[in-house]
Amino acid sequence: MGRSVASGRLVSPTHYSLLATRYSSGFTLIEAAVGLLLMAVTFGILWSLFFFDNKRITVSMERLTALRGGEGIVENLRNDLKNMVPPLSAEYAAWGNVPLLLEAAGASADAGSGYDKLTFYRHVRSADPSSPLVKIVYRLDPASRRVMRSADGKESAIGGTPVRDFLLFFRREGASEYLTYEIVTTFQGVTGIFSSKVNIQEMRFQGQIDLVDKVAAAERTRWVPTAADSR
Repeated sequence: MGRSVASGRLVSPTHYSLLATRYSSGFTLIEAAVGLLLMAVTFGILWSLFFFDNKRITVSMERLTALRGGEGIVENLRNDLKNMVPPLSAEYAAWGNVPLLLEAAGASADAGSGYDKLTFYRHVRSADPSSPLVKIVYRLDPASRRVMRSADGKESAIGGTPVRDFLLFFRREGASEYLTYEIVTTFQGVTGIFSSKVNIQEMRFQGQIDLVDKVAAAERTRWVPTAADSR
């Protein structure tokens, strides 16, 4: 009595009790270490995915800001030049018989590569040719690297982003006249989606804007200004 037969031999109840206690005592030290290691690996993978995804979003936002900044500057230029009118006779002659004045105000601009300051006139209200004239000035501020637009002396930054280059040039081909532009915005990018190395990347905007005289050709020669007393 008090003994059991297992596998051809007698096993005491005390041995059964020891076996039950042994296998129900919980995880061993090795099992706990393996579990902690798996948790650490899983956390590391999740953190890496979050980090690289966040970096990708940041780079995309900076690229979008650079894109919209360059497009905003070009749009402002097009809108103003679309409504450009010639200056008065004396100013027109001083500008070299062209309807606008280009100057190399910054150290990065020169007459060969382009200019970074533009001056011309337009009507205050584009749809109303009888509205007063306003003097428009575009320039690149060397300190902030922002493109500044001034209307009758009231200046504000446009584009929403610094630029590396803001270069303009006047071109005449036969009866056609153009303002060509080259605008370079910059943003912080990375060499690869799984790289943490940051580098400066650029976005380049190049094109030309047709300078169209809104006054009928029968009324005056193209871009020849009216007399001072008729303005």
